[in-house]
Amino acid sequence: MAEDGEQARRQAQPQWPRELTLEAGFAVRRTPPVDHLPSEAHPRPDASRTGKHFPSTRPARELGRRPEPARSREEGDGAVESLESGRSWIPDEDREHLEIEDDVMESYRSTIPAADALLEAPEPEDFLPSPEQMLAINPDKPNGPDYGELRSLIDANHALTEKSREKRRAAQDREGDDAAPKVKIATAETQREYLSRGLGLLKRYMRESDLQLSLEDTDPQQFASWLLGLKPFLSRSTWRLYRASAIAIVQAIPSIYRDSAIAMLNADLKIGNDEGQSGKRNGEEEEVRAARRAKRIDHQHFQQLRKILLVTSRSPAQAWLRDWLRAGIHTGLRPVEWSLTTFERRPDRRFPNGRVWLHVVSAKATDGRATHRTLDLSNFSTEALEAVERMVNQSREWVLAGTWSQRQYDVSKLLRKLCKTLFPRMKKQYTLYSLRHQFIANMKTIYTREEVAAMVGHISLETQVEHYGKRRLAWDSRLITEVPMPVEEQVAQIKKRLELFDLRKIDRATKEAAKRGVDPDDFDGEDFSAGRR
Repeated sequence: MAEDGEQARRQAQPQWPRELTLEAGFAVRRTPPVDHLPSEAHPRPDASRTGKHFPSTRPARELGRRPEPARSREEGDGAVESLESGRSWIPDEDREHLEIEDDVMESYRSTIPAADALLEAPEPEDFLPSPEQMLAINPDKPNGPDYGELRSLIDANHALTEKSREKRRAAQDREGDDAAPKVKIATAETQREYLSRGLGLLKRYMRESDLQLSLEDTDPQQFASWLLGLKPFLSRSTWRLYRASAIAIVQAIPSIYRDSAIAMLNADLKIGNDEGQSGKRNGEEEEVRAARRAKRIDHQHFQQLRKILLVTSRSPAQAWLRDWLRAGIHTGLRPVEWSLTTFERRPDRRFPNGRVWLHVVSAKATDGRATHRTLDLSNFSTEALEAVERMVNQSREWVLAGTWSQRQYDVSKLLRKLCKTLFPRMKKQYTLYSLRHQFIANMKTIYTREEVAAMVGHISLETQVEHYGKRRLAWDSRLITEVPMPVEEQVAQIKKRLELFDLRKIDRATKEAAKRGVDPDDFDGEDFSAGRR
């Protein structure tokens, strides 16, 4: 009788599926208490709900297996793990916890014992990094300027440009033009002409690039790069016409890169005024003529200027010029470009000052379209980096205060005054732009022409030889102590433009040779390629 009672009690125990283990793809839940029997209110789940077939519920003796001893509720914790594997049961306090590993986060030790794990998925932990951390996808590549942060600076820069235009219009009116200042507004007929000419440029681009694309499939950025490669061969008036026509046709291309292409075409709108307010002002100063502007700066003269600034002048412009000299000679920025620059920093143990990038934003950024070029200053010394940073911060203050033009004039005036004192016999005078020329000459001894062009923001450094420093005018390599690094993506972009530039230059040289009676088969292109080496 006792034996029959023991067998009945074992049959009354619920028979839960032994396959319900972590290895089978399920989480294990706690074994229910012995006195909790299935009923109509709480029926035993079938195979369609669990995904597994239940084992037979016949007594173990009928199946030829040795009956298992009865287990209490406390013994149920952890015992389920050993049903399939045959491993001995380990008390809860001596067992290892689950090793949980997700495909998007690192493995970690769970605080939930294996027998207490739920069928439902656990609540995910907050493993996502903060937005600031997510920006740095590649530690060796910059994220680019934050245009939201630069919005106030861009608007202030645009206001200064409009103010300068109004002054020029007023000056023209005082010279005898009694009519109201003319504001150029493109009429409907002009817009149609722009579209027609822009379509012609687009067809020419496809023909020269051997492309057969519809307007919808055209990449506006590639079209803009092709047109920029054509720019060195055009007059200023023709380029303005081509640029306006290209912008008109780009606006008709349904592409996500449309705004970026327009920004590329507009990037040079303000570069013409490189010398700033160096002209006559209130009858006090005469304009330094272009023929008398030095296209280089001697290293010994450069050091003399820096030394004399420490002892002779107490003007506020003295500190500004000292930083401008050092920052300009090490970065090659146009004077006007300092009005729209920003820093990007990132900790990096490989560099004493971390990763540092200088972003130079184009002046045409008022309508949400902007482009920029970047110089990697991570190799700079602390002193040089501080000078560049002071220049960036000081320029920002001048722009926001509306005094940028005045401060640039003050610095230029002080530089001319010092040069007349130190170098009275010089026929050509140093200007702020001379720093850019010398930077280009120095970098030509270190980098390829694509890398130099990417850093200084110019398609070709050989088109107008008189405007850019020659390699032979570079300083001794031992004197070039601060060397910025170009950004690979921008170098690749400028390289494509230079390839188109070279092909067009060969074509022009071939035609010129034919006019002179030279056999085109004897022309190898050496005439134009010698200059770029």
